[in-house]
Amino acid sequence: IAQTSDGGYIVVGDTSSKGAGAWDAWVIKLDKHGNKEWDKTFGGSDDDWAHSIAQTSDGGYIVAGYTASKGAGRKDAWVIKFNANAVYDDIYINRGIAYSRKGEYDKAIADYNKAIVYCNKAIKLNPKLAYVYDNRGFAYEHKGEHDKAIADYTKAIELNPKYADADADDYNNRGSAYSNKGEYDKAIAYYNMAIEINPKYAHAYNNRGIAYAYIGEHDKAIAGYTKAIELDPNYALAYDNLGEACNDKGEYDKAIAYLNKAIKLIPKLLDAYNNRGIAYYHKGEYDKAIADFTKAIELDPKYIYAYYNRGNAYYHKGEYDKAIADYTKTFQLNPKYVSVYNGRITIYSKGKYDKAITYNNLGAAYYHKGNIEKACADARHACDLGVCKTLNLLQSKGYCK
Repeated sequence: IAQTSDGGYIVVGDTSSKGAGAWDAWVIKLDKHGNKEWDKTFGGSDDDWAHSIAQTSDGGYIVAGYTASKGAGRKDAWVIKFNANAVYDDIYINRGIAYSRKGEYDKAIADYNKAIVYCNKAIKLNPKLAYVYDNRGFAYEHKGEHDKAIADYTKAIELNPKYADADADDYNNRGSAYSNKGEYDKAIAYYNMAIEINPKYAHAYNNRGIAYAYIGEHDKAIAGYTKAIELDPNYALAYDNLGEACNDKGEYDKAIAYLNKAIKLIPKLLDAYNNRGIAYYHKGEYDKAIADFTKAIELDPKYIYAYYNRGNAYYHKGEYDKAIADYTKTFQLNPKYVSVYNGRITIYSKGKYDKAITYNNLGAAYYHKGNIEKACADARHACDLGVCKTLNLLQSKGYCK
């Protein structure tokens, strides 16, 4: 234990309760009253110990001990130098994840931005800290800046080729970055590497399931979500994904059961409300569907999919004014919208086909309202984008010539 320049204390020891291996070096920062400010572990897949610590002139810390995770023999001398900025980036990243899981997305983004600031400071002081690049990449990934994330993950490996071998998180994070870029084969390859390093890594199974779902391999996706829940029975996001996968297979009662579990675990999980609303919609329970889509919109007033889905439910109930309002809202919102999904930030893009469907439905709603001029205009727009169902119907009735 040593006193720090701010009047607090820095403590070093070992722990087997957290970290990467059987035993890891453990650094704890206390304020002047003895309250914990932060802690951080260091180590690899084997035993690592720390015996002394001191604060350096630049405000960072130096630790001395022994390691069995790296070096030439069973027990090598080990010296670690780290900057306090690199610790604060961990704090903001972890708090950002916590906010994300609670559905407090603005707070999450603010913390990821702060983490990037501290990473930049740490890199300026020492541009060879592999784990700082990894942390900054993680923050970029959660902000939806996937190319920057991949560049930082790659830099971390370049600086220390053994770094990723000791940390399945790095492969999982790179997999998420590629998944969010739509490069699902690369994503699956990295998730496989993460699972090979840590076969009990629930997040990697869940994320690999998401990638499989995007390429239409729903049974493999379900297997991944199920394995994640087996490893972590309170993994709300895996229940949400499992519910969505059941929707894709038309198993709506199963979907509702899984989504109920997700919502119970995280009451502000907006995607779970949207997915449960979809299940109710397909079961013809439109009032329940509308209630869930409305809840999703309350949690995130810019959540495009919930407006679109609620518009469909209103349309099938014959409430055409409300349907038109929701379809119109989808076009008022930016077609590229940043939202949080599975503890990370994802860019959603409605795409040409989804826009066509929305215009098609909007035209149908105007037709049922008796506004043939607007119905024809929207139906033609939909047909120009590739969906001509409403236009064909209107023309068969003598309209839109």
